[in-house]
Amino acid sequence: MAGDPYYNNTSLLLHGNGVDGATNFKDSSLSSRFMTRNGCTISTVKSKFGGASMLFNGSSTWLSTPVTTDVLFGSGDFTVEAWINPTTIATNKVVGIWSDTSGSGFSWKLGINTSGVFFTWSTTGADSSTVSSTGAGISVSVWQHIVAQRLGNTLYLFINGIMVMSGSVASITFFAAPGTKFLEVGRDGAGPAQYFDGYIDDVRITKGVARYSIGGFTVPSAEFDDFQYLNRDALFRNVGLLIHGNGPVDSQVVTDSSSTPKTITTFGAAKLGAFSKFGLTSLYFSGSVGDYLQAAQHSDFNFLSGDFTVEAWAYPTTVTGLHAIMVYANGNTVAQNYSWQFIQNGATWQFQIITSSNHGVAAGVATINTWHHLAFVRSNGYLWTFVNGINVSKTAVAVSANDLINPVLHIGQSWGGQYPWSGYIDDIRITKGVARYTGNFTPPTIAFPDATAYVSGTITDTLGLPVSRTVRAYERSSGALVGSTVSSPSTGIYNLPTTTTAECTLICLDDSGGIIENDQVKRTYPV
Repeated sequence: MAGDPYYNNTSLLLHGNGVDGATNFKDSSLSSRFMTRNGCTISTVKSKFGGASMLFNGSSTWLSTPVTTDVLFGSGDFTVEAWINPTTIATNKVVGIWSDTSGSGFSWKLGINTSGVFFTWSTTGADSSTVSSTGAGISVSVWQHIVAQRLGNTLYLFINGIMVMSGSVASITFFAAPGTKFLEVGRDGAGPAQYFDGYIDDVRITKGVARYSIGGFTVPSAEFDDFQYLNRDALFRNVGLLIHGNGPVDSQVVTDSSSTPKTITTFGAAKLGAFSKFGLTSLYFSGSVGDYLQAAQHSDFNFLSGDFTVEAWAYPTTVTGLHAIMVYANGNTVAQNYSWQFIQNGATWQFQIITSSNHGVAAGVATINTWHHLAFVRSNGYLWTFVNGINVSKTAVAVSANDLINPVLHIGQSWGGQYPWSGYIDDIRITKGVARYTGNFTPPTIAFPDATAYVSGTITDTLGLPVSRTVRAYERSSGALVGSTVSSPSTGIYNLPTTTTAECTLICLDDSGGIIENDQVKRTYPV
């Protein structure tokens, strides 16, 4: 995957690239910070990526840059990470910190010691609290990837992709240090100052995003990307439901990201859980009756005799009994109350088209506590079942599904409290009118895309400085509004997702006062 889906949230990115002895340290994030060098240099003696890294002598060298709001975390999610190769390790030798050189105005810092990795924060600028690993040591003269991230009410520490410690940060808001303070790399400026001894490569700070799964992750195999990844789906116009299950842990707010977003209503204790296939959360159902999601009747769910693809990632916590993942119905008394259903039948998976009877077979193996990519596809009258990209069943189902009056879509439970789902569900997608898979395929390795294409660009004023403006795209042939977004105030960059690749008219709206920038109109093609 080329590009970083969270690049727009990246507020510091130091690759440490350059020739041996160089003294220029480039910030490759959108913030483009000027890093003040205090004795440290670029070194080609050791590097994790790019042939060079940042060298600190452990006694008098560091980098600094003034505080800005994009490194003030408040009570939100974040990720702070780096590759380190220490020459020596002593208690509180710091890798990357946020502090005032006089010891006041402290907000947060990430560091290492003989026990491993630690993260310390302040709520007042003077107090401090710490989460520290124990028994998960850091080695000298070896490259190691260290991470501190906040996800909701919990702070997590990782070494080489393994979660080594966690701690509660419930109701904690980190101190908002003023702009007279400094973000420092390689030193903790609070007296007495403590310095990092060794090499650091690829330092990255991401605000608003906890990047990594708490169950562990594969460490990066290349330097961090310094451009935005834009995921595209040529069939996005046909997507009638797209639920990523992303959001704060324990939230009951569930969003449909399809081309025609539906309102998703949560019932009972259904919620977002801190476990997922992609992102940081997914849909969690405890197996209790009454815990489910619901979407109202929509033509996108009414398949009749046409082609379709219904797919999701499912993680069952039991493999006995019947458990509903998705059901489209208006009652539970007879078959005529159902249009179709996607269920776990003990240790197998099943999709049924329903008329006066059920049409479909149980196929594939359901393994407890394991993620499965499940896809049910109808193509030219045949129903295909795929488990993890492998076709496990193909059967003739040329009938027309029941065309019901006022049905609803249930997720996590069938009608009337039947067959509650026990486990997690991630990345649900319904595509009407299209058979996406008619042969074995590689299951998705990232979350499903949210757009067909993108209109991208940069808005600047007459002096060439970035400005924040509303940008709207209209399809030229129909005049239909394709989408609207706002350019970044710090960079002027915008990425507007669309459902079309046809030529568009792009309008950049004037500011409210009408004195900085006139309305601008141009023609472009989404890509």
